[in-house]
Amino acid sequence: MSKSDIDKAMRLLEEGRFQVLRWEDDDISLRFAAEQARLPFDRLTNQEAGCFPDVLGSTASCQLYLFIRNKILQMWFLDPNVELTANDAQQQMIVPYNSDTRLIYRIHAYLQRYGYINIGLFHRLRNTPSYSPKFRKKVIIIGGGISGLIAARQLVYFGFDILLLEAKKSCGGRTLTYKISQDNRVDYADLGASIMHSIKGNPVGILMRQADCKPYAISRECPLFDEFGKNVESSNERLVADAFKKIIDLNNYMQHQKNLTKPGGEPFNLEETCVSLLDILELKMQNRRKEFYDIYEDLLIKLENVQAEVLSYTKLLDELLAQVKMPDNPVDEQARMVYEIETRCRNRDLADGLKKLEGAIERQNNLEATLRDLKRQEPSDCFMNNKDRKTMNFHMAVYEGKYGASLDKLSAKHYNQSDLNYGDTHSVGFKEGFGSVMAKLLIGMKEHIRTDSEVTEVNYTEDKVTVRVKSSDKEETYVEEADCVLCCVPLGVLKKVAYDVPEAIKFIPPLPEDNIEAITKVGSGALNKIVMVFDRCFWNTETQFFGHLNRQTHDRGEMYMFCSTPGSLVLTALMSGHSATVVVPNHVLLKQCLTVLQRIFGVNSPQPLECVITRWNEDPNIKGAFSYLPPGVDESFLDRLGTSVHSVGPDGIRTKDAKIFFGGEHTCKEFHGTVQGAWISGLREAAKIADKYLGCPFSCKSVNTVIDLDSDEESEI
Repeated sequence: MSKSDIDKAMRLLEEGRFQVLRWEDDDISLRFAAEQARLPFDRLTNQEAGCFPDVLGSTASCQLYLFIRNKILQMWFLDPNVELTANDAQQQMIVPYNSDTRLIYRIHAYLQRYGYINIGLFHRLRNTPSYSPKFRKKVIIIGGGISGLIAARQLVYFGFDILLLEAKKSCGGRTLTYKISQDNRVDYADLGASIMHSIKGNPVGILMRQADCKPYAISRECPLFDEFGKNVESSNERLVADAFKKIIDLNNYMQHQKNLTKPGGEPFNLEETCVSLLDILELKMQNRRKEFYDIYEDLLIKLENVQAEVLSYTKLLDELLAQVKMPDNPVDEQARMVYEIETRCRNRDLADGLKKLEGAIERQNNLEATLRDLKRQEPSDCFMNNKDRKTMNFHMAVYEGKYGASLDKLSAKHYNQSDLNYGDTHSVGFKEGFGSVMAKLLIGMKEHIRTDSEVTEVNYTEDKVTVRVKSSDKEETYVEEADCVLCCVPLGVLKKVAYDVPEAIKFIPPLPEDNIEAITKVGSGALNKIVMVFDRCFWNTETQFFGHLNRQTHDRGEMYMFCSTPGSLVLTALMSGHSATVVVPNHVLLKQCLTVLQRIFGVNSPQPLECVITRWNEDPNIKGAFSYLPPGVDESFLDRLGTSVHSVGPDGIRTKDAKIFFGGEHTCKEFHGTVQGAWISGLREAAKIADKYLGCPFSCKSVNTVIDLDSDEESEI
């Protein structure tokens, strides 16, 4: 990303990307509002069509619905710091769209229930709905990551009795920021998620505005250094990057357009297709070289023949010239006439031979010129030399870091499922750390959260759910009861359940086979960091990233990239793929990392003041960085991970009463592996639980008539 691109992105952020919502041209501002909510501007989603079947009868009613929906979204995005009530939405609705008060209230209820408005940190204008203890439902949320926190906030807002149990001593899950204080300054380092991918349509952007965070644009500039610390020429790097993109595009085409599989129907992993395509491109290059040298050899043979002609004609001319001599008796008329005739014949032969010689010489010169030109077009010895292969390995390591697993574990067809849903490519980071931003979700939630509380057992029946809990400093356990449970633990923790590990959460009765199969098949990946704090910046602070080429393919993800926040004294090395899972002592990793830095920066590279090394896959309460899709697994398995589990009746058959709900990034097929996905899943599950216990607030018959205290007129809610 160029400096102008970064400046443009920052203007969008600082001057207000959302200023477009204030434009008088409603079509543009309403379209923008719908896009920010991840909804189509000009049509109803399938969910909306199911919730509002009465508006599908005519084009006019659909257009009315869409305008009201988009206008309410616009109102919310203009000021997400204050609750948007249904009454406010009705009063701000422009004429003539404000005539159907009942529809406005229904649409507002729908958008609020499903997390499109009134989410995150906002000032409430109404008190939380109060229910008598007899009717107030209790929900236990297991896991204090982003999905659990946002679900807890929503359910509290809806009037539920919420208890969130977090096994670790603090909430936030994999959005963890390390705070470093030194010499009257404070630096932050994200140990987990650090980048908000895509601004457009990202609900985390709402929290960014509500918490008044100051983001910075993520630059795409990343100079590379080889294993000796030498800078890799940008022109060469671009060529390799283009080749890698070509390989990825070819893979996507073969997988999605041709449905290419191995013999027998076995799916490919991404490593296999990338290596195979590289081999094909290498073969294509060697075929080009063969064609080139076939042509070159043919021209050489022609040149050799022409050179033989030149020698032959030269020899002939020499022989003809050697025959030229005066007659013995020049006075003899007969001898003179013979001489003249012979001379004329020789001259004719000489002229003919000279003409042929000149033609042969011209052909020789043309062939030599052609060979020289052709030589300049000689194909490379190979498609990629060893140096280019190392650069290619760097780009593969970037993919392994992006998707959370080595390429041989990623599905060649579905590895990039979440990429397909990003609205734009602008990404931002936060100087105070992503974890610090997410920690804002804890505001006002202290009474509902209990940390250092590990759930060991979940027993669910038709009547209730019983959860057994233990603390790290106590051997005894205690029991909590609720009407249902929302399980937001990471996928790696659920895998312990699937594999019946002793320390796993015990579900009674066991989870259905369909859920277990999804848990076992979806992958829990790894991406780790080496966070180093220095007393000064010795790296180029004009770039946020720089890459490092490793010597071998198997260790291509070892400290493949270094990143830093602008103005920070923290430098972070990334470990992806196989390198992220190799068990190496911390002091060895740090030594290897410093060796890389010394090769690049020489003696200017000092020793770090502090160092933190993450091992997400070894943390018993995390067990992995984020989810990925292995070969043979598609997005439907992510849906299955989010499928609610129903209680078991006396006859041993599952009832229709859902008791255990599941959230987390691994349950969001649109944005799995991201904070955005975790956030959306939390809103989704909160809506499911509210639908179950509170009913539908936007059905045709659910709106009751009341008198608005601020008006003498009758309105509906």
